[in-house]
Amino acid sequence: MTSTDGEQSLLPLADEIAQAIQRHALMASYASEDPGALAAEAESIRALMERYSNLLGDAKEGARNPFREMVATPDAVDADPRDTAKNEIELNVSYRLVVVNPGKAVDLAHGRARNKGDRSACVAPNSADSDLVSALFLIDGWDPGEYDQDAVRFLGESWQCRFAK
Repeated sequence: MTSTDGEQSLLPLADEIAQAIQRHALMASYASEDPGALAAEAESIRALMERYSNLLGDAKEGARNPFREMVATPDAVDADPRDTAKNEIELNVSYRLVVVNPGKAVDLAHGRARNKGDRSACVAPNSADSDLVSALFLIDGWDPGEYDQDAVRFLGESWQCRFAK
């Protein structure tokens, strides 16, 4: 059977639908960490089913088309899953630093605070190293590679980005 425009028959489209369902099942079975891709594959199946339903309607005029009722209209499709909390991203970043010269580190923190328009003292001269590093983090949004390495030495970083659980 072919559609009225003669471009597509039901059987190849049915094969395409079966392959799309298999891809979706594989993605779902292996706990894809990309819900957007899973949703896109589901939308692909819906669109293919809509084409199949329309083609079946064209091929069998007047015959009952059970697929027409199964195919959701765009208004009835669920909201994009990328808009839900299921796709919340968790970013963990770890920096390793050493305060080489506490006096210079205090000056660095005060200088960066002044550059941001903060005229108050952000750390005491005898602050703990962790307080100095925390102050720098809070002041400038964190770019430890740009710090005076004679004051606070940047040793390295690591990061991990994943979907939150």
